[in-house]
Amino acid sequence: MGNPAPLSVRYGSDWRLSALCRDQDPELFFPIGTTGPAERQAAQARAVCAGCPVRVPCLTDSIGEADGVWAGLDPTERDPLARAHSVYLAEVARLDSTLPAAVDERARLASRALAAEGDTTAALALTIAAGADRTEIETAAQIAAATSTETAVLLGELGVTHPTRLRQAAERLLTTAIAIAFPATPTLAVAS
Repeated sequence: MGNPAPLSVRYGSDWRLSALCRDQDPELFFPIGTTGPAERQAAQARAVCAGCPVRVPCLTDSIGEADGVWAGLDPTERDPLARAHSVYLAEVARLDSTLPAAVDERARLASRALAAEGDTTAALALTIAAGADRTEIETAAQIAAATSTETAVLLGELGVTHPTRLRQAAERLLTTAIAIAFPATPTLAVAS
């Protein structure tokens, strides 16, 4: 499986050079505690992140971080996203392991398409959760939809239907991302 968020590739490994936090005291992003001064400190860190152009690669790299404010999200916000992200990618890997041995070209193509679907759906969720702009979310959604369609076609050629567990894991991941990006919005159902 490749990078869980290929959209960050365009920033390269040096995305930190464009991060607004690079000119800030790093301690600002690691408040001690969750109330009083720590709460104000976290709010200041979030304010820096709010205008940052590299929130998506930041969240991609920090999804498993236990501490700090990354991409404007604290550990309590990143943790459910990390769990949903992990469950989704594990389901992609589980399904991939059930495909016939990769000696058949169709099985190889289906396996690659499944990996691409995993990458692009995860990238869409991280893009949403990071608070990306509408254009970036729409682009990620179009890419994810196209890879999902390609995967369904290739799996269908092998006699495998697009499994319910994979759709449910994708829905959970995307719903979690939406809840993080839009906390005041009631839970939205994602079309499957």
